[in-house]
Order: sequence, then C-alpha cells, then structure tokens
Amino acid sequence: MIIAKMKCTGNLVMFLMAVLITFGSSVCSFAETVPSTLKYDLGSTTAWVPFGYSGNKQKPGIIIELIELIMIQAAIPTETSYLPVKRAVTALELGQIDFDVVSPNWFKDKMIGVDYVSSVPLFEVTEYFVTLPCTASEFNQPEMAYGQLVGTVAGYAYFDDDKFIRADFLSESELVKGLAKGRFKVAIIEERAAQYWAEKHNTAITLASLHTKGDVVIRLRKEHEKLLPLINQAISFLKNNGQFKKVLDYY
Repeated sequence: MIIAKMKCTGNLVMFLMAVLITFGSSVCSFAETVPSTLKYDLGSTTAWVPFGYSGNKQKPGIIIELIELIMIQAAIPTETSYLPVKRAVTALELGQIDFDVVSPNWFKDKMIGVDYVSSVPLFEVTEYFVTLPCTASEFNQPEMAYGQLVGTVAGYAYFDDDKFIRADFLSESELVKGLAKGRFKVAIIEERAAQYWAEKHNTAITLASLHTKGDVVIRLRKEHEKLLPLINQAISFLKNNGQFKKVLDYY
C-alpha cells in the first residue's frame, strides 16, 4: 500500500510539473504574440493640412485616420503624444515615440536612417518651392533657390538643405505668413498644405517649381521591426478593400 501510494504521489507530481511547464510555455508564447504598444506624435503634424492632426473629431486628418485603421487591422495598440516638431524628432531619436510618417524623398539619398525600417507606401505627396506670384519667375527651376534664404519648417528634413540657407519657422502656416511679410522670397511647402494656408491667410501664392514628389511611409524604430509584416499586411488589406481610397476621397 505504501509503495502504491508513493507511486501514485510520484505520478501526480510529474503530472503537475508537466501541466506547469505547458502552462508556462503557453504564457510565454502568448506574451510573445501580443504586440508592443507603439507610441506616435500628433502635435507635430497639426499644420500639415489635410494630412496632419486637425483636432476635429469628424475630420482629424488623413494620416491620423489611416494610422488608426492600420493599427486596428494589425491589432497593435497605440499611444499618442502632442509635441512640437523639433521635440517630436528628438523623441523619435531617443525612442520615446516609436514611429512617424515620412517620405524617403525628403532625406539625402532617400536614407531614412540606420535606426529605422519603413513600411510599404501609404500615398503620394508633392512639395514645391512656393513663392508670391510676383517672384515666381525667379524660382521656376529648383536650382534657382540654391544659395538663397529658403523658408523651412524647424525639424523637417530636406534632402538638399546643404545647398540653401534655412529660415526655420514653426509650421507651414508660418511659412505662408513669412512669404506675405517678405521674410524670404521662397519656401518649401507640401502642395495641399500650401494651398490651404494661402487661402486661410488670404495670400496669393505660386507653386514655382517642384522640390520632391514621392510616397510617404511609416518610419518605424528598428527595435519594433518584428511588427512590420503585420503593418504591411494591414496596409495592403486596407488598400485592397477600398478603405484607404475612402479616407483620401473624404479629404
């Protein structure tokens, strides 16, 4: 009887150990499959109309709506912050936020940085050298701005900013104001943002010459690279089912 009980007890212990090992493995496996919470900034995009954050719940901005759709589809939780452009750039570099939305065309040699990976394209944007109508002929070729004082947004990347003198302002809105006040003759502004702020500030402008044209992507810090396939799959799915087009058409 004692021997039988010992055998029974031994079997029970082995069974419990097997259950614990299996449960522990399941917990670890579950933990590995739960995506990290990704942090991104809204405040730095507010003047990039209609792409950035507007503060309007009914029409928050193209990027804001697309990011929300992508992350819900990918089942990746997110957190947001509200920082000025330069602070947002620093926060991304320090890992305090995890991704932003950029065009590789904005960077020298289209290099987004060794610490980042990029998603498949979201949509296309176009930047121009923007002037007042009376000075447009002075900048009808991009090279005509080289060596000149050019209105730029502080914290923004420009692939050729070693060829002109940056006049950093806080936003696209301030650049249009700067043109109107004669602070500089030319500024680099995304097409739709330039048109929006020109109308808001009742300022006639000319899109004098092309600066960049290309796709924007999600630029993700490399430590989250394992999430990139989920993000890319979500983008492809939302493009194929018409959700991306619906958002873009809405704006």
